[in-house]
Amino acid sequence: MHQAFWDVLQASLSQTPPDHTQALILLGEVKQTLLSFLPDGQGMQMREIINRNLDVEHIKEQIAHDAFDFREKAHFIISIMGRLCAPARDEEIKQLSTIEEIVPLFRAVFRILEEMKLDMLNFTLKQARPIINMHSIEYEQQMFDEFLATEPEPLHLTKEWLRSTAISLLESADSEGTRNPCASPPPSGSSSSSSSSSSSSSSWKISPTRLLRHAFLDLLDWNSGPYPETLVADISRFLELQIYSETVVLSAATLLVIWNAIGSRITDAAAFKGDLLELIRACVENREQANQELMASVWVFVEPEIEKHLSADAKSPAVLPGLRILVLDLYRREHPVRQLLMKRLKESVEAAVAAGPASPVQTISPAFMPHFQGSIRALSEDFVKIISRNQTVFGRYYTRLITELAEELDLRVHTASAQSSPLKQAPL
Repeated sequence: MHQAFWDVLQASLSQTPPDHTQALILLGEVKQTLLSFLPDGQGMQMREIINRNLDVEHIKEQIAHDAFDFREKAHFIISIMGRLCAPARDEEIKQLSTIEEIVPLFRAVFRILEEMKLDMLNFTLKQARPIINMHSIEYEQQMFDEFLATEPEPLHLTKEWLRSTAISLLESADSEGTRNPCASPPPSGSSSSSSSSSSSSSSWKISPTRLLRHAFLDLLDWNSGPYPETLVADISRFLELQIYSETVVLSAATLLVIWNAIGSRITDAAAFKGDLLELIRACVENREQANQELMASVWVFVEPEIEKHLSADAKSPAVLPGLRILVLDLYRREHPVRQLLMKRLKESVEAAVAAGPASPVQTISPAFMPHFQGSIRALSEDFVKIISRNQTVFGRYYTRLITELAEELDLRVHTASAQSSPLKQAPL
């Protein structure tokens, strides 16, 4: 409430005799607020008590007969608030009883009533959220089915996205020697392919959970054309994750290249490494792509700082020009250092996702990467939220497509039964 109201209330109560006009308005608002906290059709006894004790007409009669006690009403209101408030408000409610002056007391009452309204709103939203989510998921699925009905090749891009990931994992398993030595792929076109795919005769051990998780991780550096159909609604979110990942990788790559080249020749190296990283981050943060102009800009800022911290015996005319060439070359996406660090970033995010939200981030990276622990945790948390929602909406489509790929590529898909979804065995 505005200060003017409380000034008018104070002035009216200070008159002789007191003018209770503003006080009656205030008590009426308090009454309606307290009643609004009671669920419809419930708390009838409490509702009756509030109506009886804060009956404005009855209060007017008390005032007319000089029998009205403002403090008595205040104590009643405080007691009702104590019964209706959230446990977190108990201490604030107790403090109200220590306020002697009427106007400051009711000002504090109104402040806490406003907080209780927010508490009630948050509680209502929390209770309704599962229902809202359920209906929103059903609506998204319905709209997506209608969209697919208009497509000549439904889910073509999604299947190719999953196929590419599966083939990459198969090649990785083959190069690491993890292929099942007791089985071999059935010949192309063999009729046994279909019948054996639901059993244990597949040559490869790639679970649907791992396949789908890696497919999502590949989106952190997506550069393969249009997004899959199931990701259209989340493109903006994945683009944000991609930019954030690019910032982390490019910052780490720049610091790694610089430190490998001249780290041993830096004075006060421990302190300077943190300062240099912050400077690099400020230059590359929120940039969608690393180009030559960006890396040139980074060099403009870091060169004088590096020069100031180089030891005297390291200040050779060739040191900084050579380092400049190394830094500018980082603009290439295919740069080996960037490729390595993106791989490590994905491994770190995957480890964090698998470990769960309560576990520390397990960074699989060079020694300086602890500087990025907070960044990787933030990225992992956002990543899990997005893919969990996406899988909830589109899980049935992923199940069907992965089952088809299991037949085509001889993946070993573990299912509890022939009827169960392969994606329900383990969370992402």
